[in-house]
Amino acid sequence: EHHGSTLVPFVYEADNQLGKWVNTQRQFYRNEALSVDRIERLESIGFKPRTHKNTINYTKTQDRRWNEMFRRLVSYKKQKKSITVPHKYAADPKLATWVNNQRSYYKNKAISDHRVDLLNSIGFVWNALDNQWEEMFQKLVSYKKQLGSTLVPFGYQADPKLGKWVVNQRRYYKESQLCVDRIQRLESIGFAWDPFDTRWMQNYNRLVVYKKQHNSTHVPSCYNEENQLPPLDKWVSKQRGIYRDGKLLKKREELLNSIDFEWEMQSKRWNEMFQRLVSYKNQHDSTIVSQNFAANSKLGNWVHTQRDNCMNALMSEYRIDHLNSIGFVWNKLDNQWDKMFQRLVTYKKQHHGSTLVPWGYQADPNLVIWARVKAREEMVQNCMCAILFIKKY
Repeated sequence: EHHGSTLVPFVYEADNQLGKWVNTQRQFYRNEALSVDRIERLESIGFKPRTHKNTINYTKTQDRRWNEMFRRLVSYKKQKKSITVPHKYAADPKLATWVNNQRSYYKNKAISDHRVDLLNSIGFVWNALDNQWEEMFQKLVSYKKQLGSTLVPFGYQADPKLGKWVVNQRRYYKESQLCVDRIQRLESIGFAWDPFDTRWMQNYNRLVVYKKQHNSTHVPSCYNEENQLPPLDKWVSKQRGIYRDGKLLKKREELLNSIDFEWEMQSKRWNEMFQRLVSYKNQHDSTIVSQNFAANSKLGNWVHTQRDNCMNALMSEYRIDHLNSIGFVWNKLDNQWDKMFQRLVTYKKQHHGSTLVPWGYQADPNLVIWARVKAREEMVQNCMCAILFIKKY
C-alpha cells in the first residue's frame, strides 16, 4: 500500500524482519515447501516468486567470499544511499569488479537464484545501461545538494557528461521515451522539465523577496546580490521589454501583477506625483494646478504633461483611470466654462429667472463679461448658419 510493490529489500531498515520473511517465502516456494493457500494469498497482492529454479553448488570458500562482497555492497548502499558502484571506484576497486561480474553471471544464467534474490532485495541494478543511468542520476543528486538546483548547464565544465545527460532526459520526456520509474525518480528530487520556466520562477521569487524588503518592484542598477545571476535589475528590465512587445505569457503577467509590478520605468515617480496631486485636491478642492504654482512648480508641469500625454494617446489606461478617480480635469477651458455656467445658473435663481446680467453687476463682474461673450458667440454662430442656409437655397 505504501510502496506499490512487494519487492521488500532484504535489508529493510523500517522493518528488518519483513525483508527476511519475504526472502524466506521465496525460498520455500522454490523448494515447494509453501502451501497452495499461502501461494494464493501471496499472489492475490501481486507477490511474484521466481518460476524457475537455478541451483548452483558453490564451495564454502566461494560462498564465504561472495557473502563478504555482498556485505560490502550493503555497507556501500547505506553510506551512499545508492546501489550503483562506479566502474572505477577508487575506494574499493574489488567491489566495482565484483558488481560487474554479478551482471555477467546473471546474463549467462551462471548465478544461483538465492544470490539473485539477495541482490534483488537491496535493489541491485542488473542492466549495465540502467546502471549508467543510475550513476548519472546520483551525480545529479550530488549536484543538487551542492548547488540547490537540477538546472545543470549544457556546457558544465566540472562534468560535461552530466550537462548532456540532463538535456537528454528532458528530450526523452518530451518525446514520451522515458519510463515512468525514471520520471518518478527525477521528480522526487525536483527535476526541472522546463528549465526556462524554472529559471523564470527562480528570478520571480527573488523579486518577491525584494518587494517584501523594499516595498517596491523598482530595482536599482546598484542593487547587488551575492552569487546571483542574472542581476535582478536586468531581469526586471527584460520583463518590461517583453511586456511592451506583447510577448509576455499571460501566466507570467498575472504573477507579476499579483505583486503590483511597475511596468513602466517611471511608474514610481508618476505615483509620487499622483499622490501630490491628491494632496493638492484635498487642500484646494481642484485638480487644476497652475504651471506657475509657487508651492510646487513641478506639480504644475506634471499636471500639464498628463493632459498632453492623454491628448497624444501616450498614456496607459491604468493612469487614466487613476486620474479620473479623483476627478481630474482634462480640458481646462471646458472646466472654466462649467464653472461660469454654474454661476449663471445661480444668478438666474436669484434674479427671477433672468439670464440678462447687467453691465454694472458688481457682485460678479467676471460673470458679466463671460455672459456677454457667450451671447455674442451664439449670435455670430446663428448668423453664419443663416448665411449658409441662404447660399444653399
